[in-house]
Amino acid sequence: TISLTGMRWGEIAALKWSRIGWNSQMLTIDHAVKRKDGLPKIYPEPKTAAGNRAVPIGSELLAALRLWKDNKDSDDDLVFGKNGTFIPHATAHDNFNRTKEQLNLDWVGGMHSLRHYYASMIIEWHMKKMINIKQVTTFMGHTDLNFTLKVYAKCFQDDDAWMQTVDKIDQYLSG
Repeated sequence: TISLTGMRWGEIAALKWSRIGWNSQMLTIDHAVKRKDGLPKIYPEPKTAAGNRAVPIGSELLAALRLWKDNKDSDDDLVFGKNGTFIPHATAHDNFNRTKEQLNLDWVGGMHSLRHYYASMIIEWHMKKMINIKQVTTFMGHTDLNFTLKVYAKCFQDDDAWMQTVDKIDQYLSG
């Protein structure tokens, strides 16, 4: 889901079923898990004001989310929760690393790297004139285009190695 929406872990952890636009194919990001006063909790705002956003979701991701929603292990409120609570970052991190091991990836990137993948994908959409540059910044939850490009331009430094890794992850997620 991170690689196809650009959400930060805290936004994914706080994602509620009610924020998925099943007909509009848009996902509203307006909550996040944050650490305040030492304990992580869900707050009704993302990392920044610009983090309040709606991003498009493709039909494949929407279908996968529908299957998960219908699964008996799915939480009633949180998309990736269990018994009404969000999945801790350490658990999500461990699951992600286990998946990388199963795929035999020697890549050291973490979950946040999938946000970088999404950024590279939507920058490519812009280059193909599928979306405008303002949408790139908005979908990433930023206000400044220069910041978005500065942070995510490194995705294009070693195109071959980067794309091989992305292709391997994409094949796994699609299959």
